[in-house]
Amino acid sequence: MGWVKGSNGKRSASLTFALIGFLVVMIKYIIAGSSFTIAGHNADFSPFDAGSGGVILSATLGSYVFRRHTDAKNPSSDKSEEKQE
Repeated sequence: MGWVKGSNGKRSASLTFALIGFLVVMIKYIIAGSSFTIAGHNADFSPFDAGSGGVILSATLGSYVFRRHTDAKNPSSDKSEEKQE
């Protein structure tokens, strides 16, 4: 699996991590408070903690937004990254 491409068409590690963080929080939100029995083993999930979800989302989305801001502020850094790939 490669990096997710941003709206500018370039591969973005920060966008990939933001997407993974969002998916983790959404899966946790969906299964929160549930319990499953699989092959005789009980799996109980704790209630959703909004603080933990907020920490994950703010860190990953913040890094993506900061990266976009840096790229917009310094367009010359985009050319040096393209040469490295």
